[in-house]
Amino acid sequence: MKGRDWFDFAWYIDRGIKPTLLLLQNALRQQGPWKAQRLRIDRGWLVQQLGDVINRIDWRQARLDVARFLEAPERRGLEVWGKDFFEEQARRVACE
Repeated sequence: MKGRDWFDFAWYIDRGIKPTLLLLQNALRQQGPWKAQRLRIDRGWLVQQLGDVINRIDWRQARLDVARFLEAPERRGLEVWGKDFFEEQARRVACE
């Protein structure tokens, strides 16, 4: 995943936008690493999967990816970007 994906993720969480789990479940059954698997997605599963990815991200690289799209004052917000920040964002996920 690119830094821009995480920028969008934080934006959605900040605005309280909720993923629709049934749509996510159906999409994941159609493509990607869970294709054709009988997934039963709930909030706990989603938070766990996000956590797994969050632990593998090079947060320095993610910040650099996003910084080039932001004006100097907005770049300061990237200073908090890291494992702890995004784990907290993942815990804030509310689902439909």
